[in-house]
Amino acid sequence: MKLESGKMGDKSLNNQNDEADLSKIENGNLFREGADYTYSFTGDVTDACIDASRYVNPYGLRHSLSAEIINLVDGKANIQERLDIAKLDKKNVIAAYLVTYQHYTINDIYNLLVSEDEYLVSIGVGLAVINDNPLIIPRSNIEGLYKYFRSREIKSDQLIHFISDDFISCSFRRMLKEERVIFTWMINNLISLMDVDAISVDQNSDLFVSLLRDKDYLNETHMALFLLAIKKRPNLIEDILKLNLCIDPFTKQYNYPKWLKEVRKFFFISNLRDSLPEGYSSGETLLFDKRKSELYRINKNDRSLEM
Repeated sequence: MKLESGKMGDKSLNNQNDEADLSKIENGNLFREGADYTYSFTGDVTDACIDASRYVNPYGLRHSLSAEIINLVDGKANIQERLDIAKLDKKNVIAAYLVTYQHYTINDIYNLLVSEDEYLVSIGVGLAVINDNPLIIPRSNIEGLYKYFRSREIKSDQLIHFISDDFISCSFRRMLKEERVIFTWMINNLISLMDVDAISVDQNSDLFVSLLRDKDYLNETHMALFLLAIKKRPNLIEDILKLNLCIDPFTKQYNYPKWLKEVRKFFFISNLRDSLPEGYSSGETLLFDKRKSELYRINKNDRSLEM
């Protein structure tokens, strides 16, 4: 499949019979009258493609579009012409329809990924995620690799594709800065990269601390990440123990939900402190141990805590 950058004025889109439908697409008039459900997607076109593959029934999506739009898109002879139409849709619904309802070969996806048209590249990244194939994304496409990193768990035989200074330098920080929800597979991807020393704990200690500080609910996957980080760099605990947690009686009395979350985080940190090499001791660890003993003493009758 040969891809050439297309514009609305191209011959493929310049059929007088199509002009009215193309105008409808540009104006967001995509859905058939009386459709049971209409669709909208947040984020860019890559996100729309990924979300559609996860959460949308392809047949339901097709059925929601007007007959004119379906006939216009399906009537085009090749992928290039169909995506030229999809590009006019600011809601990215047509792109979502095309990537979920129609079949693409590996060559199709590769040709999209190496196109000079950024829109086509973005569609190619979405298809790479949908098809669980990061190796087809050029390693120079850091944005595409990050989209995959945040969308799928990386398999061991795919990991080498993500090990580059350019990717590592942006992925961890970007994940913590931009992602409203950090899913389990993202943490597992960090663990995999850290396990092969692709992520330096020493150079990113502030990021580990901020992840622990900002996360209200910590689970076993987070524990695995931090245990590995402590194993790689035991004195990371010094930065972690400096976190200011509100576990005092005053907070318990006047803001119990906050106190309970902070106490559970305190016990999470306690497990990290217990994982330190035998004989490791510092002023911070001694102070933490004293604070822990005091917390037990004051709250010995509090059955809401699993102590």
